[in-house]
Amino acid sequence: VQEYFSADEAEVYKQKDQLVIRLKGMRFAVGKSEITPENYDLLANYSVQADRITAVGFGSTRPIASNETAEGRAQNRRIDVIIQPQKPGR
Repeated sequence: VQEYFSADEAEVYKQKDQLVIRLKGMRFAVGKSEITPENYDLLANYSVQADRITAVGFGSTRPIASNETAEGRAQNRRIDVIIQPQKPGR
């Protein structure tokens, strides 16, 4: 999966039985959650069925960097795509 992205666009790693794709290249305006057209190329191309996607927002409750600096706040405005193994019966 890492081969689909440049180092500036995303980092890909495994966390337990999940694959995490952290879309580092996607930027948000302060206080906004809109995905702008220049970021569309980083997202899935409708190949995943909508009922298999769940969106969860954590706001400031799960920072990955300090909110004391502008750089840290920018890192915290992010999208993590988490791919989980399929549960039996799905």
